Amino acid sequence: MLKEAFTTSTGSFTLNEFKKIFNDLYNLRVVTFTFKEAFISAFFTLIVGLPGAYIISHYKFKGKSFLVSLTTVPFILPSLLVALGFIILFGDNGFLNKFLMDVFHFKQPFH
Repeated sequence: MLKEAFTTSTGSFTLNEFKKIFNDLYNLRVVTFTFKEAFISAFFTLIVGLPGAYIISHYKFKGKSFLVSLTTVPFILPSLLVALGFIILFGDNGFLNKFLMDVFHFKQPFH
């Protein structure tokens, strides 16, 4: 698929497929919006993050350990959500067990 994006039917190199995509006004607006949002997000992250990192690393203050702990949330949260999803789906009162108990008239959850 990637090769087909850069080659013609005869096998020669071309950028015509990309030209077709970016000649469409809607696609151009979507790409422009995406880059604009990425730039704005990165800018504000730097504005808040760099001074915050400097303050946390150079000063002692009340609540510092809480702020440092808070920075791990984006790394831990996806794993927690996956685990919660498995519990909701496959747990004793999960959707799958309730479905199996209703369909097959089980008296206890399936383990």
